[in-house]
This record gives sequence, structure tokens and C-alpha cells, in this order.
Amino acid sequence: EVVVAFRKSAVAAKAAESSSTSDADADPVFCFLPVRPVGFRFSLHAPWALTSNREDFHLEDPRNVWLRGVAAEALAEAIGAFGRDGRDGSDGSSNLLTLLDGRRVLEPFWRRLLEQAVSYLGDAPVVPVVGES
Repeated sequence: EVVVAFRKSAVAAKAAESSSTSDADADPVFCFLPVRPVGFRFSLHAPWALTSNREDFHLEDPRNVWLRGVAAEALAEAIGAFGRDGRDGSDGSSNLLTLLDGRRVLEPFWRRLLEQAVSYLGDAPVVPVVGES
């Protein structure tokens, strides 16, 4: 099971303006317990293959590559659902697309997750448009 969760403050307008790469601002990736932050503005849980000390991921493990794709699809689905249902704070106070900002994600393995999520979103309407019903 893959779980994606994000705090409302992660998509607030002020968070969108901040491009800080601080790990203190990043949510961790979990494998039942937090492993480490990788730069995401959302929390991600999956049964990843970990190193024996549980401090890092086996990034080349085929299962982790597969889970990354599943996580990207789950993230795209969550962003699409919140955008469609207007739960993104359509008053302009939030910006769901900040969840896909890859500037804070330095490792190619994790950056690829964001790229895949963008691909899954395609042309889905995730930003409210004035005058559209």
C-alpha cells in the first residue's frame, strides 16, 4: 500500500513563494517509520526496500522502482482529486502544483517520481479557472 499525505500549509501561497531547500521543511519518506526527507512537500509511505540500518533506500531495487511509479500515480490522483473538488482552497490561498516543485529534490530517483506524476496528470484541470463551472 502506498500512501500520500500533505499538510495544508505545504500548499499555502506563502509556501509556494519559498524555494528553500532545507530538510527541516521537507516531509520524510516513510517505510512504516520515517526514513529520511528527500525534499518533498508531502509525506510518502510505502513498503520500500531499505538498507539494513533503515537509514536509506535501495534505489536500484526493482521493487522500489515499481513503488516509485505507483507513488507517482497516487500523487497525481490526489492532486487531481483535490483540484477537481475545489478542496485546494480555490480562493487562491493554496497551490497544489507546489507539491511537484522539483527544485528541492536533489536525487534523480526521487525527482523521477515528480516527473512521472506530472506525466500522469497530463492536461487534467488542477487549477481553478475563473468563470468555468
